[in-house]
Amino acid sequence: AIEVRGQQLSDRLINGLAHCESTSIITPASPSKRAAIVTVAVPDSLATSKRLSEAGIIHSRRENKLRFAPHFYNTMSEIDMAVEHLIRKQP
Repeated sequence: AIEVRGQQLSDRLINGLAHCESTSIITPASPSKRAAIVTVAVPDSLATSKRLSEAGIIHSRRENKLRFAPHFYNTMSEIDMAVEHLIRKQP
Protein backbone atom coordinates (compact mmCIF):
# COMPACT_ATOMS: atom_id res chain seq x y z
CA ALA A 1 0.00 0.00 0.00
CA ILE A 2 2.88 2.38 0.77
CA GLU A 3 4.51 1.69 -2.60
CA VAL A 4 1.23 2.26 -4.43
CA ARG A 5 0.67 5.55 -2.60
CA GLY A 6 4.19 6.72 -3.45
CA GLN A 7 3.59 5.94 -7.11
CA GLN A 8 0.27 7.81 -7.07
CA LEU A 9 1.95 10.88 -5.62
CA SER A 10 4.88 10.79 -8.03
CA ASP A 11 2.48 10.22 -10.94
CA ARG A 12 0.58 13.35 -9.89
CA LEU A 13 3.79 15.37 -9.78
CA ILE A 14 4.96 14.08 -13.16
CA ASN A 15 1.55 14.60 -14.78
CA GLY A 16 1.28 18.08 -13.30
CA LEU A 17 4.60 19.08 -14.86
CA ALA A 18 4.24 17.17 -18.13
CA HIS A 19 3.12 20.19 -20.15
CA CYS A 20 5.19 22.81 -18.39
CA GLU A 21 7.63 24.39 -20.84
CA SER A 22 10.03 25.55 -18.14
CA THR A 23 10.63 22.12 -16.61
CA SER A 24 12.09 18.91 -17.92
CA ILE A 25 11.28 15.70 -16.10
CA ILE A 26 14.38 13.55 -15.77
CA THR A 27 12.64 10.63 -14.05
CA PRO A 28 11.45 7.87 -16.41
CA ALA A 29 7.74 8.18 -17.25
CA SER A 30 7.03 4.48 -16.90
CA PRO A 31 6.17 3.52 -13.30
CA SER A 32 7.90 0.17 -13.81
CA LYS A 33 11.21 1.99 -14.43
CA ARG A 34 11.19 4.35 -11.46
CA ALA A 35 10.81 4.70 -7.74
CA ALA A 36 8.62 7.35 -6.14
CA ILE A 37 11.46 9.90 -6.48
CA VAL A 38 10.98 12.56 -9.16
CA THR A 39 13.86 14.60 -10.56
CA VAL A 40 13.17 17.77 -12.51
CA ALA A 41 15.47 20.12 -14.43
CA VAL A 42 14.57 23.81 -14.29
CA PRO A 43 16.27 26.86 -15.85
CA ASP A 44 17.54 28.31 -12.54
CA SER A 45 17.67 25.52 -9.99
CA LEU A 46 19.19 27.68 -7.26
CA ALA A 47 16.49 30.37 -7.38
CA THR A 48 13.72 27.80 -7.80
CA SER A 49 15.04 25.77 -4.87
CA LYS A 50 15.10 28.89 -2.70
CA ARG A 51 11.52 29.73 -3.70
CA LEU A 52 10.35 26.18 -2.92
CA SER A 53 12.11 26.21 0.46
CA GLU A 54 10.53 29.55 1.36
CA ALA A 55 7.12 27.99 0.56
CA GLY A 56 7.90 25.03 2.85
CA ILE A 57 8.19 22.52 0.01
CA ILE A 58 10.75 19.89 0.96
CA HIS A 59 13.06 18.85 -1.85
CA SER A 60 16.76 18.58 -2.55
CA ARG A 61 18.94 20.25 -5.16
CA ARG A 62 21.46 17.97 -6.80
CA GLU A 63 23.59 18.67 -9.86
CA ASN A 64 21.43 21.68 -10.77
CA LYS A 65 18.27 19.58 -10.69
CA LEU A 66 15.50 19.38 -8.12
CA ARG A 67 14.59 16.09 -6.48
CA PHE A 68 11.28 15.30 -4.82
CA ALA A 69 10.60 12.18 -2.77
CA PRO A 70 6.89 12.02 -1.99
CA HIS A 71 5.93 9.47 0.63
CA PHE A 72 2.68 7.99 1.93
CA TYR A 73 2.14 10.80 4.42
CA ASN A 74 2.10 13.49 1.72
CA THR A 75 -1.20 14.72 0.38
CA MET A 76 -2.28 15.34 -3.19
CA SER A 77 -2.75 19.02 -2.32
CA GLU A 78 0.91 19.21 -1.22
CA ILE A 79 1.94 17.77 -4.60
CA ASP A 80 -0.32 20.28 -6.36
CA MET A 81 1.28 23.10 -4.35
CA ALA A 82 4.75 21.95 -5.46
CA VAL A 83 3.58 21.87 -9.09
CA GLU A 84 2.12 25.38 -8.78
CA HIS A 85 5.41 26.72 -7.43
CA LEU A 86 7.42 24.97 -10.13
CA ILE A 87 5.32 26.29 -13.02
CA ARG A 88 4.86 29.80 -11.63
CA LYS A 89 6.68 32.36 -13.73
CA GLN A 90 8.86 34.73 -11.80
CA PRO A 91 9.12 38.46 -12.54
